[in-house]
Amino acid sequence: AVERACRAAANDVPQAHVLGRRAAELCAEAAAASPGDPVPYLGRLALAAGFDERVEGPESCPVPGPWHAFRDLWRVDPANREGCHRMLAAVGTAAGPSPAAAQLFAASIVGSVGLSGLSPLQLLPLYALVIAYEYRKAQRDALAHLMWSTDAARTEMARGWNWFTSTSKDDWLVVDLSHLAHALVAGGRSDLAADVFQALGPYGATKPWASVSSTGDAVEEFTRARTTALSAGARRREPPGPPRAVP
Repeated sequence: AVERACRAAANDVPQAHVLGRRAAELCAEAAAASPGDPVPYLGRLALAAGFDERVEGPESCPVPGPWHAFRDLWRVDPANREGCHRMLAAVGTAAGPSPAAAQLFAASIVGSVGLSGLSPLQLLPLYALVIAYEYRKAQRDALAHLMWSTDAARTEMARGWNWFTSTSKDDWLVVDLSHLAHALVAGGRSDLAADVFQALGPYGATKPWASVSSTGDAVEEFTRARTTALSAGARRREPPGPPRAVP
């Protein structure tokens, strides 16, 4: 019901709001039947985003978005990964692309009191960086690629690397590792990215590779970055040569 209503809203179907109200009623009924289950709240958040519900955010993130639904979800399941990613997409595209809003939201999440250093949400700022890159690329900004060399980007790469080295394969998703691997390569740390690519194996998510590719070819971009990283990683592990004789 939620997906149907959101599709109707996206396509300006006349009955969209009727479908949306019915889907919201079903979400409320499901939440009442199972108060601790985040799924109905995720549905409500999807509806709010799909129907472009926007209210001003809190002081820590004063950007418009579906905050009522997000707060309800947070109360039931704090730091829900899917919910935070849905919210990132919502604030990053509200009333047109808004990379600054996306980055502010991501920063507010990683700065949340009590967020575990092992949470995959530690990587959320890397997703926000891709949103910002997509925006600048769409504006034909020839210097967009330099954003990966900023101090702010390096800080988020370090955060992501710390998360990676503190977690295990049971905590990893292909899409998260893909964002981390790309950031490290783009930020000049291909040697570290090698370990992430080793963890990924032959797998990669469509994003961010399609977004950052000049041709939109995700496979080509993934393969190029992987080759670069594995070569850098091999050089890092090479034993040092014998010392040179002093003339």
